[in-house]
Parts: sequence; C-alpha cells; structure tokens
Amino acid sequence: MCWIFLGWLAQSLYCPQATNRRSYRKKDHEQELEGRELTHMNSLSIVLSPLMIGTSNGLTIGLLTACGIYQLTPLKQACLGKCRSPLGFLMSKWQPGDLGALKMGLSHGAYCLGCCWLLMGLLFVGGVMNLLWVALIAVLVLGEKVLPRGDLFGKVGGGVMLALAAYIALPAIS
Repeated sequence: MCWIFLGWLAQSLYCPQATNRRSYRKKDHEQELEGRELTHMNSLSIVLSPLMIGTSNGLTIGLLTACGIYQLTPLKQACLGKCRSPLGFLMSKWQPGDLGALKMGLSHGAYCLGCCWLLMGLLFVGGVMNLLWVALIAVLVLGEKVLPRGDLFGKVGGGVMLALAAYIALPAIS
C-alpha cells in the first residue's frame, strides 16, 4: 500500500501531465460550482428581486394568507400570552443556576419566536430593506405585546392581512 502511495506522489510531483489533469479537474469543478450558483440565483430571482422583495404574486398572497390565518390561531394566542409577560414567565418557570437560566431563556425565546416567526416572513412581501414596511410590522408586534388588548390588536392585523391577500388575489383570478 505504501508503494502505491509513493508511486502516486512521485507521479504527481514529477509528471507535468498529472498536474495538468488535476488542474483541469479543478477548473471543471469550479465551473460546475459556478454554474450551480448561477442556476440557484436565477431560480431565486424568479421569486425575489435583488432588493429582496417578493416578485411573485403567489408568494405574496401565500405569505399574507398564512400570516393572517396564523394571527387568529390559538397557538399564536398561547405564545403571545407567555411572550407578553416575561416576569410572569420567570416567576412561574424559575430554575436556579446557569443551566436553569439557559433553559428558561431558550423556553421563553421559543414562545417569542412562536409569536413572530411568520411575521418575519412578511418582510419578503414589502421588502426586507423597506423601512416603512419594517416599521409597520414592528408596530404590529409592539401593539400585540404592550397594549392592554394586544391579542385583539393582533387579530385585527390578521384580518387586514387576509383582506390584503384577497385584494391582491382578485385581479389575478379575473
């Protein structure tokens, strides 16, 4: 086995043809990767613009509908109940020590993620870098969290999202 390795090493060090074959293989591999990246970029550009705005009505309607329905679900309301009151969560789920703090943080973070994960998908509807759209989503999240009837505020927001999805879908249907 050692002789095979030494033979291969000697051939690759002293035989220019072997080096050329290796460099051709490397170039072919690089070109293949570049081709795959371009294909991926082209398929992504069908759905998103360079400014990360949804260019597909289907994507926009789908995200708005999914988010609007999610705003009305009991799962969203359960997560919102835990996320709205971090002090109540700490008082009821307290665990001592560093590991306990990590567990509490992950648990509370999961509730907050459950509240807002689909709202973050809405950034692709109006544009990830569109400050007005980001501000509207932030107002919705803040209103849900701090207003006395934040759950109702979120449900109204869900209704607005469903109405907006229907408004966008109507011209596409007719």
